[in-house]
Amino acid sequence: MPQLQLPLFASGAVHLTVDLAVVRQEDTVTYVHGSLPVFRHRADDVKSFRFITSQLYLNGHVQQSDLVRVFGVSKDSVKRAVKLFAEQGPGGFWRTPKRRGASVLTATVLAQVQAALDADQELSDIAAAQALNYSTLNKAVHAGRLHRRAKKKTRPQTPA
Repeated sequence: MPQLQLPLFASGAVHLTVDLAVVRQEDTVTYVHGSLPVFRHRADDVKSFRFITSQLYLNGHVQQSDLVRVFGVSKDSVKRAVKLFAEQGPGGFWRTPKRRGASVLTATVLAQVQAALDADQELSDIAAAQALNYSTLNKAVHAGRLHRRAKKKTRPQTPA
């Protein structure tokens, strides 16, 4: 016959649920289920915190509202962490985030485009010739990195 084991928590434990608690001792946070510690991380290790809380939620041990209440984090940050865990698994928390690639408008490309602009070529023609997006060149013109020649203004002649 199975023996009923009552949850035994250390003093100072904060209860997430009836059988799940969190204990912080100095700079270590320990998650205890029943009387067994299930995970431990440094208090300043945000990635591990997001990993374990997402796992506890997805396994049905805790609700998002409990995590928000006990840890004082926003509901949106809990949802983002749960989504990341569900889509990418545990490794998603430790992958380096995707960053933008190198700029398309390098110094040599800017010089070539500026030479074409000085020769009074249209921006759309330059973009096609350089295999660039028109909006990329247009943004560079508006940002002041490229300069179009000023168009000559013709004034209407006034009768003398």
